[in-house]
Amino acid sequence: MASLLDRTVDLASQLWLRDATAAEVERLGPSFTRIALEGEALRGVSWTPGAKVQVHMGGLTYRTYTPTAWDPDAGTTELLACDHGDGPGSAWVRTVAPGDPVGLFGPRGSLGLDKVSGRTIVVGDETSIALAVALGTVAAAEPVERIFEATDPDATVEVLAAVGLDRATVVPVGARDDLTAVLLDRLDAPGSTTLVLTGDQATVKHVRAALRAADVRPARTLAKAYWAEGRTGLD
Repeated sequence: MASLLDRTVDLASQLWLRDATAAEVERLGPSFTRIALEGEALRGVSWTPGAKVQVHMGGLTYRTYTPTAWDPDAGTTELLACDHGDGPGSAWVRTVAPGDPVGLFGPRGSLGLDKVSGRTIVVGDETSIALAVALGTVAAAEPVERIFEATDPDATVEVLAAVGLDRATVVPVGARDDLTAVLLDRLDAPGSTTLVLTGDQATVKHVRAALRAADVRPARTLAKAYWAEGRTGLD
């Protein structure tokens, strides 16, 4: 039986959560799920590509996702969620089914992609793919190149193709020097390139250090660590 505190927290959460329903759930490979959400509470919402939402997992537990799209007229949004570990977020991604209720907090600001223009390079990992899809909704952001590290590069390439991101380089997790080498090679004109850097906190730090060591400065850098080994609460 739920404790009085849990029931109180759930009741309070209902006051600020947006009620939605999982309309469609599509498994993309072993680790990714595309989740289409709908609901009256999603209508009339001001959404900026790169913004975040938090999905209520019960009690005080939330997990953060980057919507890939939002239609405020139809009252729909879409998540591309990665089964990343053994926490409550991964458990939800593995079990969510059409018809399930979903409570959303947000959207709120995270990385504002609405002002991104010109040549752009996205660097990250599996948790960054949804952001890359959202960036594709900003017409002025083309051309975009993408460099990802992934636990299963082959499976990730298939997922990227399924979501329309076929212009991407994928390296194995742990090959950070390879990732930065590809990035430095692509930054042949850094003064005119925007770098969008997300994902593992350790990789974000590694890339920043490599850019400093090479004395390479993109015209603009948007960076945010989505997660870190052994830590929770990053979003």
